[in-house]
Amino acid sequence: MIDEMAARRPDFRPDVKVRLADGQDWFLPRPMVTFTLSFAADDGPGFKRSDLGFGPDYMDLLQRFYDSDGAEQLNAAARMVCRVVRLNYDLDDETLATLLVYRPSDESNLAMWSELVDIATGNPSPKGGPEDDG
Repeated sequence: MIDEMAARRPDFRPDVKVRLADGQDWFLPRPMVTFTLSFAADDGPGFKRSDLGFGPDYMDLLQRFYDSDGAEQLNAAARMVCRVVRLNYDLDDETLATLLVYRPSDESNLAMWSELVDIATGNPSPKGGPEDDG
């Protein structure tokens, strides 16, 4: 079993608790969602989502996720989720692969992935912070 605490990075942020495929609780940083007014449209100002606090290349990953569907969207989600997990943990590819198994016929696994995508896209999660027991 992977030692979650030993894998933590020095700048670890316990924003959101999520149970990964190994059955352990792991903690992920929550993107800071910010909407700013845009005045580029001819029909007046409107809100647009700005950087989530994970850098401009993360915004590119997010845009690829929203611009895709099917298997391409699943792969885009995997790239975002891997990035978010690695912000908090020092994990090699093989270890990360064991934590992020995708089983489309397993409802609890689909729920895990749904929660991970919500976190990675900055959408509100029904769970709270580390003090929330579920």
